Amino acid sequence: MWNKILEELKNIEGSKFVDAFLGDHIKPLNESENRIVLSTPSQQVIDSIKSFDIIDKIIKIANDINGSDNFTLDFVVTDSQESFDFSSDEPVTKNNKSDKKDDSKYSRLIKDYTFENFVSGPSNEMAFKAIKSAHVDNNKKYNPILVYGDSGLGKTHIIQAAGHYFKSKKKKVCYFSCQQFLNDYVKAIQNSKIEEFKESFLEYDLLLVDDIQFLSKRASTQNEFFYIFNEYLTAQKQVIITSDCYPSEIRDIDNRLITRFLWGANFEITPPEFETRLAIVRKKCDIYKFDIDEDVMIFIASNIKSNVREIEGALKTLHITAGLVDKKIDIDFAKKSLKRMLSSTIQNITVKDIINLTASYLNVKPLDIKSTKRTKQISAARHIAIYLSKQYTDETLKDIGNEFSGRNHTTVLASVNKIESDMTKDKNLKKMIDNLEILIKERKI
Repeated sequence: MWNKILEELKNIEGSKFVDAFLGDHIKPLNESENRIVLSTPSQQVIDSIKSFDIIDKIIKIANDINGSDNFTLDFVVTDSQESFDFSSDEPVTKNNKSDKKDDSKYSRLIKDYTFENFVSGPSNEMAFKAIKSAHVDNNKKYNPILVYGDSGLGKTHIIQAAGHYFKSKKKKVCYFSCQQFLNDYVKAIQNSKIEEFKESFLEYDLLLVDDIQFLSKRASTQNEFFYIFNEYLTAQKQVIITSDCYPSEIRDIDNRLITRFLWGANFEITPPEFETRLAIVRKKCDIYKFDIDEDVMIFIASNIKSNVREIEGALKTLHITAGLVDKKIDIDFAKKSLKRMLSSTIQNITVKDIINLTASYLNVKPLDIKSTKRTKQISAARHIAIYLSKQYTDETLKDIGNEFSGRNHTTVLASVNKIESDMTKDKNLKKMIDNLEILIKERKI
């Protein structure tokens, strides 16, 4: 069944297009007449396939082959033995050869997480200055240093930057996440090696600890961590820790630890403002040598607001997708490639919400948009609502059609294609769509 689908898709889209998206990296795990499960190496590959509407095309071909309308396509991300280093053209294994020079697994740092590659702005500059001062200027007044804030804002980067600087001075650095600490502590208990476990952490000159909140409700693990933490402070060795919240907000954690966490200095990292986000995009493009237009950089910085990690993910998705189809990363390509990622941040938006918004904006009735009426104003509103529904909901073409008086998926796809085509020629329509998208993203529905 899968081979029949691929053959027909190649007749429609061309072999190069199909091989780029559905080549050797996509394999059927399970297939029947009405359902196929495909194995993919990463979520980014799935996002790329979705961005180019390949799933709807596959479903249409399968239904045509079967003479039915109930075919489903599912994906499973399978574990890969390799991960991709985006600063290189070569794949690197999980056990990178460069790790062999490290003293232990607690010495390993991400190579790009340096002070030079960290973008400082109002949202993080106090933490950045304090940590850099403590290490570059050898300022000992901040100990311990606590950095807290939501996930994906750069906490790991900033503390590992200190680790890289220490290593450059031939100092020994210990870095671990509390989840890793917990796992290794359990193994030490199982192997009756608790003392060896504790002592193994005391040979370093700098202690970096990520995600201290994972110690919550782990009384025994907290005791062992307290011993190690206290030894560093007593020896006047620098300690830097991160948390997703202020220490006193961590539930079920020993007061002795909270008190010591707050002995030194604590700094909050908040979501970056636009200028910092744009600087981050530019820095990432420079690090990874991505050739991306300035307007694309602005587009990413404008639309991904709360998470630095998502910014990096967007850039890597563009890089992968452009490589697959051999295209330049311009603004239209970026919008199409990232539409799933950007729309996924808009939770619980329904086709009905979009119909109501479009009706209000264009001064027509929602019932008319859903009806079979064909006046120019109502038809235009209907095409727009269908287009936005495809962009900002996860509904299938069939389900979207059902909301518009039972239109079939071919008619829905025709509306989407019409709006995409008309926007390239009609500046007023493009502006109208842009305004509606802003309202959707700001949840003004």
